[in-house]
Amino acid sequence: MNKREMLWLYFHSISLALRVGVFEQFVLSVKIFWAAFILFLAALGYVVSLWVSVLFILLGILLYKQVYSAAQRNKFRLLRKGDLVEYMLPDGSSPLQEFRRAKVRHRLNSKEVAAAKLFTEDEAELYEQFFLVDTGEKNIAIPFEWIMGIEFEES
Repeated sequence: MNKREMLWLYFHSISLALRVGVFEQFVLSVKIFWAAFILFLAALGYVVSLWVSVLFILLGILLYKQVYSAAQRNKFRLLRKGDLVEYMLPDGSSPLQEFRRAKVRHRLNSKEVAAAKLFTEDEAELYEQFFLVDTGEKNIAIPFEWIMGIEFEES
C-alpha cells in the first residue's frame, strides 16, 4: 500500500467516523453546530456593540427550531452508496424488534418506489426517501425512517 492509498484510507475512515457520529447523535450535533455558529456571530457582533451580540444570540435561540427541522429533512444525505446500515423492519406482532444489516445500493424517492412497485402507492406516500439495500440474499427497498444507524464495514 503506497502513501497515497494510505492517505485516502485515512481520510475515508475519518469521514465515515464523522458521519456515523453525526447520524447517531443527530440532535446533539445540530445543537453543537448551531451554537458554535451563533457564538461566532455573537463574537463578530460584539465588535460593533454588545446589543448586536445579544440580538444574534436571541435570534439564534428563536430560529433553532426551524434550523433543526431543516436539518432533519436532510439527514438522509449522510448515507452514501456502499455504506453498511442497520435497519429495523416494523413488525407489530412481536414486542422485540430484530435489527438487520444491509449495504446501501441506491437512493430512491417515493415516486420511483411506487413506479417500480416495490411498495404500494399508499405506502410509498407515507415516506419521502427510500434506499435500495442489498441484504446478501436479495435487494429490497426500505424507507429512510427504518434505518437506525450506519455501521463500520467489517474487514
